Amino acid sequence: MLAPGDLSLPPYEPDPALADQSMTLQAYAAIRQAIVDVHIRPGEPIAENTLARWLGMSRTPVREAILRLRQEGWVYSIHRKGLFVSPVSLSDFRELFETLEGLESIVARLVTERATPDDLARLRSIVERQEAATEADDREAWTAASRDFHTALAELAGNHHIADVRARLLDQAGRVSRLTLRLRPRPTEPTAEHRALFEAIAAGDVDRAMLLAHAHRAHMRAEAIALLEQHLPQIVVR
Repeated sequence: MLAPGDLSLPPYEPDPALADQSMTLQAYAAIRQAIVDVHIRPGEPIAENTLARWLGMSRTPVREAILRLRQEGWVYSIHRKGLFVSPVSLSDFRELFETLEGLESIVARLVTERATPDDLARLRSIVERQEAATEADDREAWTAASRDFHTALAELAGNHHIADVRARLLDQAGRVSRLTLRLRPRPTEPTAEHRALFEAIAAGDVDRAMLLAHAHRAHMRAEAIALLEQHLPQIVVR
């Protein structure tokens, strides 16, 4: 089981894409990503001076970044005790994934209707890469392939509104994925679900593709919540 202190902040590397942005925005993006990646764990205290040293910045942009993070619910304060990373809300996570279940069912329909032979070859390649990662029990490679599969589906659906909403939801749910990555058994079942979804899309079976996409996300939601409740009850709230 993961324990507090297992993860620490990696060396800070400025994002080149944010080079022209304000120091406050750069600090916000870096601290938020550290929270999503669980380098700063749910419930851990955070201090402006520590983060300022990590980022190589003054405390002013860090303070402004933390204010925004508090407004967005990533950080909370306790009177006379300081600032802490917010715990994982199971109700929020459940609602996020319920929304994803509906969105990705629509994505599956659109891809099934629109996919070209080249699109199908792209999806097949990703599924095969994920199957190889599953066989090797390479969790990082598996996660990357899983992310690529769903990203490809969102792109091939050809609806940027759905893609934008989906990306925001997955970003918010990213902490749970990181926290449960090493807790789950070898992910043979999710990989098989991706294979089945791909085959339904390739066969042009819209109804089956929609059902499989919905069921896949529902399964991932239930598994993640069960793992959090069993292994990490100290960092979750209902």
